[in-house]
Amino acid sequence: MEFFGKRLHSYNDDEHLFLTNSKQLINFTQNWKFNRPQDPTRIEEICEYIEKTNNIDGIIYIGQLIKNKTISYVCYDGNHRRSALEKLEKEYYVLVHVLCNTTDFNIK
Repeated sequence: MEFFGKRLHSYNDDEHLFLTNSKQLINFTQNWKFNRPQDPTRIEEICEYIEKTNNIDGIIYIGQLIKNKTISYVCYDGNHRRSALEKLEKEYYVLVHVLCNTTDFNIK
């Protein structure tokens, strides 16, 4: 999980806070299948805000799912920000909370 970048804090064995590069975040995560559809207008607004301020507000929440010995990382909160970062060419630093060894049920 060190690919998320610098670990800032470990709450326990399964919860960690990272300062990560936006490109790393995009490369290693995907939208969680249970999220509501994203609003393209909101994504554009966030892109404009990030470009204007060079700031990404808040924390993006990621869940580490393990199914059939395959590990995936899903963004379950902060997908509008994640999608905005995906559209932007510049790299930004982002706070990411990773919940390890979880399930779709636990995230819900």
